[in-house]
Amino acid sequence: MKKEKRSNTESLEKKEGVTYSSNMSFTSVTCDASIPVIKCRPDLSEVASCKDIVVFDLETYSLALDCDILQIAASHLRKSSQYSTYIQPSKPISTQASAVTGLTSKGGVLFYNGDPVQVLSQEAAFQNFTSWLEQHKPCVLAAHNCKTFDARRLQFDKIYLLRRV
Repeated sequence: MKKEKRSNTESLEKKEGVTYSSNMSFTSVTCDASIPVIKCRPDLSEVASCKDIVVFDLETYSLALDCDILQIAASHLRKSSQYSTYIQPSKPISTQASAVTGLTSKGGVLFYNGDPVQVLSQEAAFQNFTSWLEQHKPCVLAAHNCKTFDARRLQFDKIYLLRRV
């Protein structure tokens, strides 16, 4: 089991870096020379004037692009407002995803670290998240690995979330 867990950890670190390792902190962050140079400076005037930044994270049942979202969690950086909801899984949760997220499913019940959690349908979860975000409008959404993971799971043509906020 230790060998399998180490292999899973190494696989995740290849995809996401060591940022999910224990005892990580901002002091451990190093410069990554592989980040490409920006060729065209984006217009950040709206972002710079926005004081409302919401950090969000998605948990899924696998790393596949078409996988379902199992949890949406968000926190407003300036206010003490947080959002978290679990979504009823439609497919089995991979053992690799369970190792990272602590989410498992058995008999139609979703568990977090062995404790059952209350779930919503995907539609209800996104409607609730949208309502929560509208309370902080306008806001900037930010996420760790957003470009390579979270944003790719938010299917823009199916979910009206980002168009409304």
